[in-house]
Amino acid sequence: MAQKCSIDRLPDEIREALDTLLKGNRHTYDEILAKINELDEDADISRSALGRYAKRTANARRYRQRRHEIANILSQNLGEVAESKLGRVVVELLQSSIFDLMMSRYDEDGEPTPMDPKTLALLSQASKNLQHAMKTSVDQEIKIREDERRRAKEEAVKAVEKTARERGLTKDTVEAIKAGILGV
Repeated sequence: MAQKCSIDRLPDEIREALDTLLKGNRHTYDEILAKINELDEDADISRSALGRYAKRTANARRYRQRRHEIANILSQNLGEVAESKLGRVVVELLQSSIFDLMMSRYDEDGEPTPMDPKTLALLSQASKNLQHAMKTSVDQEIKIREDERRRAKEEAVKAVEKTARERGLTKDTVEAIKAGILGV
């Protein structure tokens, strides 16, 4: 397993200060390193480690921002869309997020790192749960459509029977109409 980046080994409060300094690109790397060394004399961070960390956190910020924008667009544009379609969109977004997570594992030198078995097992289980949720959503949609068809057919049968009685048609004629048109 890859060794932790020198920045990842910093205490949380120092890393939070570093993150704050990196936001907005208002400071040079030399200024940031000087400030971190003021806060923690034992911090041994190279410019290249800072650059890699800055790139990684900037990518993570952009990714979070993109996800937030997508969620806002979806919530605004989907509005009255059927719940099943929204469910499918959510499942697809989650699947995409899992794939992105699996593909974004790099060490401090930018080299891909293997995923530990526990994380891989968790992602596998999450993917399996998403597939189950998708199947359940599809099954539910099918059941809803079947119920709608059945109700529409029942209403049509009642309408035919009512109209037939009002027009004085015989029972055999009504049954023939129901069988020929409605399949009942």
